[in-house]
Amino acid sequence: MNLKCGNSCDYFNRKKGGEIFPCACCSNLGERFDSEIDLDSRYVDIFEQLRFDSKAFLFLGEKDPESVTEIHTVSVEYNVKKIIFQTILSVDGYFEGPDRTIDWHVVDEEFNNYTIDFLNQVDTLFFGRITYELMASYWPTAITDNPIIATKMNELTKIVFSKTLEKVQWINSTLIHTNIQKEITNLKKQKGKDIAIFGSSDLAVTLIEQKLIDEVRIFINPIVLGEGKTLFQGIQNRINLKLFQTKTFRSGNVLLYYQPL
Repeated sequence: MNLKCGNSCDYFNRKKGGEIFPCACCSNLGERFDSEIDLDSRYVDIFEQLRFDSKAFLFLGEKDPESVTEIHTVSVEYNVKKIIFQTILSVDGYFEGPDRTIDWHVVDEEFNNYTIDFLNQVDTLFFGRITYELMASYWPTAITDNPIIATKMNELTKIVFSKTLEKVQWINSTLIHTNIQKEITNLKKQKGKDIAIFGSSDLAVTLIEQKLIDEVRIFINPIVLGEGKTLFQGIQNRINLKLFQTKTFRSGNVLLYYQPL
C-alpha cells in the first residue's frame, strides 16, 4: 500500500511504542504502512473506519489515542483482490430449474470467449459444496470438448467452503470448514488476481450479507422457466446494487454488472 502524502512532511505515522515512520513522499516511497503494523488496540475502531477509503488515512500525531485530534487526508493505493460473483438467470429469475437442471443455459462461442477472458483475470475460485461437486465431476474430463476453459478450471486454485464435505479431490482444491469470514479476508489481502464465485448461491448469500462480495455479474438468458430456485434465496437483509455496466450477446444473453452498496 503506497502512501502519497498531501500534507507537509512533518506529519508522521507512528507504530505502537512511538517508533516513527515518515510520510512516503519523504522517503522515496521507502516506508509502507499497512494492516500488519501492531497498532495500539485503542486505535483499531478509527483505523478500520478509514483503511478501505481510498481518499482517507489516519496519521497518529501522538502515542495516546486520547490526544489524537486530527485526521489528515492522503491518497492511498490498494491492491486488494476483488470477489466477483457470477451466475446465470432465466428471465423470470431462476438460476436453477426443477431438480437443479441447468440444461437451459445459453452457451456458445461468444459466451466461451467471454469466460476465457474472465478466467484470465482471476487466480482463485470459491465454491459451496453442491456447485463444487458438480464442477469437480465435469471439468477434469472436459479437456477434449472444451480444452481452454477446462485447462483453466483445473489449474486455478479452488477454495471450497463446506461444513459437511469431508475431503476434496479435484486438483488444486482446498477445503475450509470454519472461520469463513476470517479466511476470506486473509485471502483478499494476498497478492494476485481477483477471485470468482460461479453458482454457489448459498455461499453467495452468506458472503454478500457479510459485505465480502465486491461485484455481482448476472447473465440473463432469454428463457422463462416457470419454476425452480431463485437467486439469493434465504437472504435476511435488503441489499442495494448499483448497475455500472451491461453487455449484450448475439445469443440474446444480457450480462449485468452490479456493485453491492
